[in-house]
Amino acid sequence: MSSTFCDVTPESSILNRTRPNHNAETSPIERRYTSYNGLNSNGKNQNNHFREDNRREDNRREDNRREDNRRENNRRENNRREDNHSRSKLSFLKFPKSINPTNAKALRALKAKDYTQALKYLNELVHDYPDSYNVRCDRSEAHFHLGKLEFARRDAASAMSRKPEKSRAYYIRGFVYERAEMFPEALNDLNSGLTRSPNDPNAFEALKICAKLYYQNGDLDQTIDKLNEALKFEQRMKLNKAKVLKLRGIMFKGLGRFKEAREDFTKALEIKEKASTYRYRSQIHVVLKNLEAALYDLNYALRLDNDDKEAAALKNKVLSQLKKFNEALMGLNKTLESNPYDISALSERVYTLKNDYNKAILNLERSISIEPHASALRYRGISNSKLGNYQNSINDFNQVLIMKPSNSNVYYDRGETYYKLLNYSKSLEDLNKSLEYDENINSHKLRAKIYEQLKEYEKSRNDLDHLK
Repeated sequence: MSSTFCDVTPESSILNRTRPNHNAETSPIERRYTSYNGLNSNGKNQNNHFREDNRREDNRREDNRREDNRRENNRRENNRREDNHSRSKLSFLKFPKSINPTNAKALRALKAKDYTQALKYLNELVHDYPDSYNVRCDRSEAHFHLGKLEFARRDAASAMSRKPEKSRAYYIRGFVYERAEMFPEALNDLNSGLTRSPNDPNAFEALKICAKLYYQNGDLDQTIDKLNEALKFEQRMKLNKAKVLKLRGIMFKGLGRFKEAREDFTKALEIKEKASTYRYRSQIHVVLKNLEAALYDLNYALRLDNDDKEAAALKNKVLSQLKKFNEALMGLNKTLESNPYDISALSERVYTLKNDYNKAILNLERSISIEPHASALRYRGISNSKLGNYQNSINDFNQVLIMKPSNSNVYYDRGETYYKLLNYSKSLEDLNKSLEYDENINSHKLRAKIYEQLKEYEKSRNDLDHLK
């Protein structure tokens, strides 16, 4: 046979063709393929190689993603810088704020107290005029009226940082702090505004707030100083002046400067008649023992406001002191008809029972059974004192002072009871306490009498001087 058909490939050649080459390097694809079979050409596991390749591939992709993000951020930052640069170059082309239609709309909205709409326009203006002091102040006011106090504070602070010599931002932030009940900060900012511009349109409101805060702190002298400054704004509305006069009158009353208080209440009423002002003036008349004038004011107060319960209650007391018991009883009975459990009316009937203190105590017992009210206990103490039941009287006054430890009237009542017991040292202690909490003529009068009996005439004269 021909060798062409009979030639056989040598065994060595066949072996070389079918046996793998252990020294040859495999490709990643081959490695992946062989790993599925679990064995490589050497019989070793290839899973670890597969995992390592995947990890490298993931890291490569993550690096590419980070690089893309970095380039995108750089692109955006470059665009922003170019935009700001272009804007600064062309800023002279913007409308001046004073003729910008958006500014006019914002001011109209503020004037109409449409603060939501105003805020919309002011946000645009802050974007276009970020360094404008007035725009920041306007937006701060809008935030303030919408109750967004933190945003209001930030805008006011931003305005201050731009023009610290101006006052408006200090006033606004002071109002924000006062609304947020941060009173020391409010006083600091409002006083800073008043120092910079005492004639600012916000100054009047700032002075009233400062007066109120000083009053809350017990600093009556500073309160009156601020109210005196407020009264210098005579060109302002007379209604505001009447309110300030009334407030200053209340301060004078608290300081025991009754004649000055009466004068302020009278001036306030000349400007505007108001029930509460008549009531305050009637209280001064009572202290100064001008009961007819007090009754006149209380009648006028009730004519202006028939629901003024304080005025009605004081009127009944004044009628009792004027010995017009029937009228006083009619008023109290009328109150009790509408509300049989009116503790105040039940308690105050003690003054209207024509010195029938036993009957008065029965009314007071009824009141106390409903609620151990301080006024009922006090009046029962007064009735017991009138009947000579001094220890019962003192017990009632002690209970009242537990409820109201700073009630000057009760200290006077107990001091008077101790005086009747000839316990002058205890009486003086209570009268001193009464005057500590409220300058009142009754305490000075009784204390003068005690000093006279103790032969301390100089002290007695000093107390009598307060009665002039």
